[in-house]
Amino acid sequence: MTDSTQFAEPPTEAPVAADVSGKEADANVVETVIAPRRAWQLIDVAELWRYRDLFLLLAWRDVSVRYKQTFLGIAWAMLRPALLMIVFTVFVAPAIGADSATTGYPAFVYCGMLLWTMFSTALSSASESVVGAERLITKVYFPRLLIPFAAAAPAVVDFAVGSLLMVGLLIAYGIVPSVTILLSPLPILAAALLAMSIGCLLAALNVVYRDVRYAIPFLIQAGLFATPAIYLPAITAPTEASTEIATPAERPQPLKSTSGLRYWATTLNPMNGFVDFFRATLTGSPLPWQSFGIGCATIAVIVPVSAIIFRRFESSFADLI
Repeated sequence: MTDSTQFAEPPTEAPVAADVSGKEADANVVETVIAPRRAWQLIDVAELWRYRDLFLLLAWRDVSVRYKQTFLGIAWAMLRPALLMIVFTVFVAPAIGADSATTGYPAFVYCGMLLWTMFSTALSSASESVVGAERLITKVYFPRLLIPFAAAAPAVVDFAVGSLLMVGLLIAYGIVPSVTILLSPLPILAAALLAMSIGCLLAALNVVYRDVRYAIPFLIQAGLFATPAIYLPAITAPTEASTEIATPAERPQPLKSTSGLRYWATTLNPMNGFVDFFRATLTGSPLPWQSFGIGCATIAVIVPVSAIIFRRFESSFADLI
């Protein structure tokens, strides 16, 4: 008689976790405390800095997919302001008596259009960014301000690429920048800050009132014509016998007005001052510090207003989207 008794395998011992002291365990734990900001703290700069890696990741994502599967690719960064330059050169220049060959009107327009294109693109992208980030907002916490900030980043890249054509136009028309070109980053930074502040304001309102998305293209188009420094110079038409390139004093200067609606539109429009100042740094014209200062004062008002409204609706983004 055979013994049919089956012997069970000896139980294996589970691995014993290493004894970790309380101090070592605490050192490996990252604790994140989400608390309401103080009443006076509109923007938590320290928190934004802690999430800088996420900002770079979001910005790179937007830049990399911007011209994906397009035939011309990054060349669109130069074509957009260049096409508008051609339109203004063909239709506006003859109406105001500007000779494109001698006054450098195409370079005049392109410098203004380049800065305006950066502003309008950043504003449009930032305004629609929060609604477009529905999945990200509803799943994880991070400073919501990073979304419109990162959405505006591709516009800055486009500006850098478009500057290559601007350099070529300045050389073609014999415009040699003076030492004032060192001040050119000032209007660029001011225009970018203005675009992001207004973009954050509209992004928050767009979550609550979806009508905003339909108003944004109209506002941008109207803003182009409300910034006459881009395309309307006050110049004297050259004589028929003139064949030389205009001197700095003869080159197009921004349109000036001293009264009426045009005066207030050009004076209080911050982009008009930024475009005027940016072009002056490149062409050696007198720097319009007054209009630039008015634009900076406008930013000083818009930034806190935008921060207040964005903060007001930020906590309800996940529910409303």
